[in-house]
Order: sequence, then structure tokens, then C-alpha cells
Amino acid sequence: MDLGLTGHVALVVGGTRGLGRACADQLAAEGVKVAVTGRNEAAAEQAAEELRRHGADAVGLALDLQDEPAVESVVAEVVRRWNRLDVLVASSPGPPSGPVDTLTAKDWRTAMEMNFLSLVHLTDQVLPHMRRAGYGKLHYIGTIGVRVVQKQMALSNATRLALLGYVKTLAAELGPEGIIPNFIAPGPIATDRFTELIEQTAQRTGSDLETARESWVSELPLGRAGTPQELAMLVATLSSPHCSYTTGAVIPVDGGKAVSY
Repeated sequence: MDLGLTGHVALVVGGTRGLGRACADQLAAEGVKVAVTGRNEAAAEQAAEELRRHGADAVGLALDLQDEPAVESVVAEVVRRWNRLDVLVASSPGPPSGPVDTLTAKDWRTAMEMNFLSLVHLTDQVLPHMRRAGYGKLHYIGTIGVRVVQKQMALSNATRLALLGYVKTLAAELGPEGIIPNFIAPGPIATDRFTELIEQTAQRTGSDLETARESWVSELPLGRAGTPQELAMLVATLSSPHCSYTTGAVIPVDGGKAVSY
């Protein structure tokens, strides 16, 4: 199926590895011009170079989401280069896991800055360009923790819920302007982040890595972790102009972890 994305422009934040990288790869395969960002400039350029070797029009840009002038500069560079910005894929690093009573005020402030406020500022920079075009797709990659409580994940659960409230408000306010935001809610996906969570679980419970891993996937109806590519295909489909009636939604990519309505 032709998704109708050829010539569109996407900014993929956190696109050097994991879910972001899979999204960049899939969008590029659909003919999208892709700007890939990461904290490490060399890693961002390497990701872009790999996309170019496969025929994509891509650029790698260094970006720390908490550096507001850098965020503004990156968005301006994307628009300067391609004169449009149709798709934003926004993810941020997952905060540390741990029991609620072990978290400090600094932990909470850092998580809120990274997982919520930085994405609000990023969106503020992107929206004027989408508004001028009367079109835009905003994809925020969060967690299935907004649908089902996950123990030891208070920082992620709480800050992503703040982001979800923001996304739903965007949908209500921006729908008449042709701008469509959605919240992608992954469960266990085989990424470096998932490996990190397994290691933290093993350390906290005194178990081996395989036992810790099983504790994460045993409750899933599909009985396995997902792949980044499975999430990326959803993002590409939602980016298509043919998919324009789903907005403000929480879309699980979770192997059935959140089985309630």
C-alpha cells in the first residue's frame, strides 16, 4: 500500500537508536525526508548516513531536548532545508525506575523537565510551520503506563500522563487546523531501554536477568516483547494523509498488557 508520504518531511527526535531509529527507518522507506536527532552529533550523522545509503534524503542533527535554543535551531534548520515540516516523532529518555519512596525532589523535577516540558517547548517550535501549511502529524511516544499502572515506574507513569493530557488538549484545539496529535503507548519493546529496565529489576529483586525478563513478559497475552519495527509501522501509517480520522488517541503497542477498555 502506498501511504502517500513521498516528499513529506519528518523530524524524528531521539532517532539514533531504539524506537526513534526504527521510526526514522520506516518513514524514510516510505519516501519521507527525515531529520534524525540525538544527543551525540556523530551518532545522529551516522544514522542519517545509513539512511542516505538506502536512498533517503536525510540529515543528522545534534539535540539535547533540554537545551531550548538548540531545539529552536534544529526546527528552524529542518524548515530551512526542506521548506516544510509535516511529521514530528517525539520521544524522550525514560526516567529511572524505583519505588516511590526512594525518589527525590530532584528526580521528579528532572523527569518532568525531560518527559513533559521539553516536549511542550519542542511542539511550540513545530506548530507554526504546520499551521501555515494547514496540516501536520504529531506522534508522542510514551508508555502503556498511562493505561495500566506499572509498579516501580512512578516517574514515567506520572510524567507521561501529563504529556497525555497535553496531547488530548492539542487534539481538541488543533483539529480544525488539520493538525493531528496522537499518543503511542508501548509496552515491553526489545530496545536498550527494555534491557535497562530488566537489569534494574534484577538488581532490585536479587534475581537473575532471565527471571527479571520473564517478570516483564509473562503477563503479556502475546508472551513476548515487541520489536521496534512493529511500533514504527504504526507510526508510518498514522503519518499518512490517508489516516486522518484518528486524533488525541492513546494507541497501545503493548502485546495486550493493557487489556481493559
